Order: sequence, then C-alpha cells, then structure tokens
Amino acid sequence: MKGCFREIVLTDYTEEKLEAIDPKLIVLAPFTLTDKTDKTTLLAKGREWQKAITQRFPVEKHEDVLSILGLFILNRFRKITYEEVIAMLKFFLLDTVAGRQLYEMGRLQSQINVFQETVLDACAIWAGTT
Repeated sequence: MKGCFREIVLTDYTEEKLEAIDPKLIVLAPFTLTDKTDKTTLLAKGREWQKAITQRFPVEKHEDVLSILGLFILNRFRKITYEEVIAMLKFFLLDTVAGRQLYEMGRLQSQINVFQETVLDACAIWAGTT
C-alpha cells in the first residue's frame, strides 16, 4: 500500500484546482477559503456551492451532499450561524440526521450548563457565601 495515498492540504488548493481533479470535490470548497473570510463573501460562495451541487450530483444525493457541505462550513467558519447556513444552502439542516444530532448536542450542553450553575449555586449557599 506504500505510495498509494498522498496527503494533501486543502488550504493549499483553490476551488478551481479541486474541480479540475473532480467537479464533485466542490463539497470540500469551504476549506479552500481562509477562516477569516468575511460573511458576505462566504454567503455568496455558499450559494455558488449549493448551485454547483445541484448541478453535479443526482437529485437523490442533494440533501446528503448539502448536509456534508453545511457541516464543513460550520466546522471551518465557527462564527457563522445556523440561520446563515440555511439561507446559504437553501435547505433546513434539522431535516437531516446530522442537523438533528447537532441540535441535540447543543441542547444537552445547555442542560449541562444549567446543571453546573445549579450545583455551584447550591455549593455557595451551603458554604454560606451568598
């Protein structure tokens, strides 16, 4: 197997280079942009990627590929909101398994945060510091 695989760094590639390898690699396009890309540019690029996906993948794969693209965008651009991803890709992330899982993870983290605050408040009361 030696020599069969080659590691590539996506940030060294442009969209054009990815598409020259295989047009379906458009799904990796978020990694070709710097994580400092402004939101206006990112939203415009996202709409372009969404359109390219609908042209390059079979209809039955659109939802899956858009879900993957959405997750890549959320991973790469930590300050983008869920609503912006929906607007960009023109699909509802909660309609996907991954979207529902992300929602549940966020809900669970919120519950953990409330529990931690409650425990800390109780400890403070018990210690007489409030």
